[in-house]
Amino acid sequence: MSIVRKRRNNKRGAIELQFNWIFVLVAGFIIFTFIISIILSQKKSADAALGVDITNQITAELQGKRAPNTFYEVTIPESTFTFRCTKDDGYFDMKISESTPLPTDIIFTDKTLQTKKLYLWTREFRLPYTITTVTYLTQPSTAFILYNATGNTAYTVNELRYLDEIYADLSSTNITLLVANGNDIASKAGQFKRSHIICFDGNCPKTIANTNVYDITPNQTLNSLDAYGTIKINGGDETAYITKTTLYGAIFSENKNYYECQLNRLMGQFEIKRELMQTRIALLDEGYKKINNDCRFRLTGPEQSIIDMNISTSSSWYNNDTITNSNMKRAYDNTLQVNNGNEDLKIHSCTLLY
Repeated sequence: MSIVRKRRNNKRGAIELQFNWIFVLVAGFIIFTFIISIILSQKKSADAALGVDITNQITAELQGKRAPNTFYEVTIPESTFTFRCTKDDGYFDMKISESTPLPTDIIFTDKTLQTKKLYLWTREFRLPYTITTVTYLTQPSTAFILYNATGNTAYTVNELRYLDEIYADLSSTNITLLVANGNDIASKAGQFKRSHIICFDGNCPKTIANTNVYDITPNQTLNSLDAYGTIKINGGDETAYITKTTLYGAIFSENKNYYECQLNRLMGQFEIKRELMQTRIALLDEGYKKINNDCRFRLTGPEQSIIDMNISTSSSWYNNDTITNSNMKRAYDNTLQVNNGNEDLKIHSCTLLY
């Protein structure tokens, strides 16, 4: 009888011991999970705070350093930037940890950058007076490669001149810049996370992994890179550019949709300035009625050109196909007329338009 009771006590003790261990394990797991959740929450909060700090730093750089034709380097903690531009309504934002709207900034870039250093290059956009300053954004691991076609597809004299012109502009910065031909283009492009290959008139390399190809066709009559023309990105449908400022915008953009979205936003700002110039001319015309018929007469040409520069068919820039070669040609041709008219006003001691 005592032996049976002893066995029962031993069995009960073993069950109690097992239960205690189970309780300790469960309690330990709960405490461990709680601690981990606190750590993760703190890390998430720290990451969010860091993201806000970096966002503030970058937006300060974008909004504070507006001097055109200037290059900046910004060193930051390793971060991933995502840029979104919606063509339907012109909305544009930058996201690190949270989205930051950039309603007035015109930024041409890849849709995603992952880097500890940002390169910012600015250029002035003029048609013919200053519209705004645009920003090109990239990173050290993205290379811009000028493709020098040789052999049967060798470039013309003008195309070689265009190549030299782009090289001179980009080499004034610290942006990663190389020149390659058909023999070494693949090996040079393979050294970088991403490459933007620049070529002319269809004389471009074959598809290479992790590259974008920008096939430029400047206007053949004007023989100027700083006029207007067309460009194909990765062999897709062509899009248009006007002046080197928007040409470089296409070259820095990841795809046609992003480029055209930013260009639409830029041309929206152009339209605002065009309307203001039209109002200025009307005020000058009214003032000249009684005091200077000669100056009033000389306003006629620029006034009509300013009117003709309106290439938007609606009150909204974002729902119309305004980015065409014919529209860019019309804007550029009228730009020359406005500029000539302004010089004529200067020669005859009239009030300048700009």
